[in-house]
Amino acid sequence: MNKSVFNLGFDPAILNAMPVPFVIGENGPELRVVFVNQRFTDTYGYQIEDVPTVADWAMAACPDEVYPRDLLERWGTPMEAVIMTKDGAERYVSIQTTIIGNFTITSLVDVTSIRQVEAELQTAERSLQQVAMDITENIPVGTYTMIQP
Repeated sequence: MNKSVFNLGFDPAILNAMPVPFVIGENGPELRVVFVNQRFTDTYGYQIEDVPTVADWAMAACPDEVYPRDLLERWGTPMEAVIMTKDGAERYVSIQTTIIGNFTITSLVDVTSIRQVEAELQTAERSLQQVAMDITENIPVGTYTMIQP
C-alpha cells in the first residue's frame, strides 16, 4: 500500500470500511493501483497484488482481448461494463471516477442483481403482452374496443 495515498487525509481503516467497492490509482502513464478497499476485494476477489495497474485489472477482469482496450479507452468517464470476478463470475458494474490531486478514485458498484431483475421484468412483460394478444384474437370483431397505451 502506497502511503502517499493517505496524504489525502483519509484513515486506511475508514477507506476499508466504505460500503462501496473502489480502487485508488496514482495518475501517470500506467495509472498504478495504490489501494483497493476491502469491499472491492470481497466483491470481486482481486487484491492489490493482483492488479498493480488499471490495465492489469482490465486484462484480468475482461472476458476477451478487445473489451479491455475499450474499457481503458473509456476509463475516467461514467460507464457500465461487464467484468469477471477473480473466481470467474460475470458481474455488471457501474464505474464512476473522480480525480483528487494526483489520484484517481474509481468506484465499481455491482449492479448485476438490478440487471437480472430488469431482464426478468422484460420477459414477464413480453409474456403478458402475448397473453393479451392471444385473448383478444379470440374475441369476435366489433364486440370490443382496444385501447393502445
